[in-house]
Amino acid sequence: MLCEVCGREVERPISAEIEGVAMNVCTGCAKFGSTKQSSTQKPAFEKSKKFSHAPPRKPKQTELEAVDDFADLIRAARERKGLKREDLGRIINEKESVIARLESGAMVPDTKLARKIERALDIKILGVLDGGDFERSDYSSGGMTIGDLIK
Repeated sequence: MLCEVCGREVERPISAEIEGVAMNVCTGCAKFGSTKQSSTQKPAFEKSKKFSHAPPRKPKQTELEAVDDFADLIRAARERKGLKREDLGRIINEKESVIARLESGAMVPDTKLARKIERALDIKILGVLDGGDFERSDYSSGGMTIGDLIK
């Protein structure tokens, strides 16, 4: 067997831990680390352990989206509280131009910004996103297909 540090031929390798790595070394190289009990040759590679169970899955989070009339809701709630755009911007730490773009509908708020607005104005502008608005067509339903249009 060969020393894993210097490459010399070794009859009885010494198992030593050098810089945190367990190695089979000769007596000369064993002084560079802490020696363990002398043992027989271990295989260079061991099979990794396989887990018998799958890791726990995270619960699926529902996606939130701003409601369709969020611009009107924000403007009405701000005016009801008697706030100017500048004042609301200062409360939620956003620029006045962001508030103006939200109220005009030119900008859709992300979840973080929507939460800040909801807390400041005591309104609800986030709703659950419905992902199933698409209809599935079955081939056996007899509906039109692209092939039918070509004929």
